[in-house]
Amino acid sequence: MDDRNVQPSISRVWAKNFRSIEHAELELGQLTVLVGPNASGKSNLLDVLGFLSDVACDGLETAMNRRGGMNSVGRRMPDGKISGPEIGFEYESSEGKLEYVFALNARRGGEYRVKHETVRHLHIEPNSLQSEIVINNGRITKPRLRRDVRFTGEDGQTTSAAKMINEIIANSGGKELQLISPEPSPVLTLLSISLSSPDKESLGIRLHHSLHLARDCLAKIGLYHIFPNSLREPQKAADSYPLTVGGENLATILRDMIQKKSRFFPELRDAMSTAVPGVSDIRVTSAGSYFVVELKHDRVGSNEKSSWFDLSHESDGTIRLLAMLTALFQDPAPSMTCLEEPELAIHPGAMAVLSDTMEEAALRGQVLVATHSPDLIDRLPVESIRAVTAEDGSTKVGNIANHQLKSVKEDLFSPGELHSMEGLQPAAIGE
Repeated sequence: MDDRNVQPSISRVWAKNFRSIEHAELELGQLTVLVGPNASGKSNLLDVLGFLSDVACDGLETAMNRRGGMNSVGRRMPDGKISGPEIGFEYESSEGKLEYVFALNARRGGEYRVKHETVRHLHIEPNSLQSEIVINNGRITKPRLRRDVRFTGEDGQTTSAAKMINEIIANSGGKELQLISPEPSPVLTLLSISLSSPDKESLGIRLHHSLHLARDCLAKIGLYHIFPNSLREPQKAADSYPLTVGGENLATILRDMIQKKSRFFPELRDAMSTAVPGVSDIRVTSAGSYFVVELKHDRVGSNEKSSWFDLSHESDGTIRLLAMLTALFQDPAPSMTCLEEPELAIHPGAMAVLSDTMEEAALRGQVLVATHSPDLIDRLPVESIRAVTAEDGSTKVGNIANHQLKSVKEDLFSPGELHSMEGLQPAAIGE
C-alpha cells in the first residue's frame, strides 16, 4: 500500500443476522450506489453504517435503544427466536488496514451481551505481520500476554500485566469491555504498555491509534432522511455543523456558510440555480430568535423585479434538493455522506446537477446513495453500482451480475434501462 494514494475510508462493511440481513457484505468505494426494489434491504444496509456510527459516537447501549433493542436489531429465525447480529467493518488508511468485528448474543426479554470482539491490523511495511486482539466474554484470549511482563505506573508502583488485566475485569462491574466504546479502551491501553519493547514501537499502540482513527471516521458519517414539511417553518439557532439527519439545523448551517464566505457556498448557490429555473440566490434572515431560509426568484422574460420567498412557499422537491446539496457541500465534508432515495419529489431534469454534485463530493469524502431512479443511475459510474435484492426474505448485495454488466459495456442497455426492465441483479459468488 502506498500511503500517498490511500484516502482514509471505510472500504467494507458486513453484517449477519441484522434485521433483514442474514449475511451480506458491502464493498464501498468513494461513491457507492445501492439499487434495488422496495423491501430489498437497502435501508438496512444503510443502517449498518448508521449503527456503527451511533456506537462510535454514543456507545453500544444507546445505539441498541435507538433501534428498539435486540428484538428489532436481531434477525427473527423460523422458530421465532431472535438471533443476535454480527457486524464488522474494514478501514483503510496510510497506516494499513484495520478490521473490526463484534457479535452480540440475544438473551431473554430482549436483553443482550457482547459475545466476542476481534480487531486485526495489517501494517503497511513490507513483510509485516498481522496483529490481532480477540476478546471473548470480556477476557483477552489473544494475544497471550507473558505473565511476567511488568511496568511501573504513575504512582511508582510496579505491577504485572496479568494482575492489571484481572483488576480491569474485576472493576468492570460485570460489563463487557468494548473496544469501540467512546473512550479509549482500558484493555488496549494495557496492551500498549505490555506489548512494548525498548527498540520497537508497540503493536498495541499502533493498533490502538488505527482503531481511534477508524472510530473517528465512523463517528463522522452523516445519514440524511429529508422530510420537507419539517423544514418549511423558521428554525431556531442550532449547531452550525454537521447537518442533522433531518436537516433541522439547515438554516443555521446556511447562515454560517454565508457569513464565513464558505468556498462551497457559491457552488451550492449555482447548483440550485441550475437545477431550479428562476432561483438565483439564497439568504438567511432573522425573525426574533428564529432563522428563515429564503430563495430569490427571478422573473425570466419579465420586467418584474426579483422576489424573495421563504421555504413555506417552495415545493417539496426544491426544499429536498436544497437540503441534500447542503449536505454534500458541507465543509469539512463528513467522512461519508449517505442519502436515501434522493430523487423523491425532484424533477428528472435536476438529476444532472445532483449526480455531478455527488461525484464532486466523493472527492472530499465517501458518498453512499440508495436510489430507485433510472435517471440518476444512468448518470453515475456503473462501477459504483451495487445491486440489492431480497431472496427468501434475506438481503443480498453485490456488484452488477456479469451478464448485465456486459450488456452495459456493449451499449446494449443502460443500467437504468436494465433496472426498469428486469431489475439489477448482484453477481453470483465467484463471478
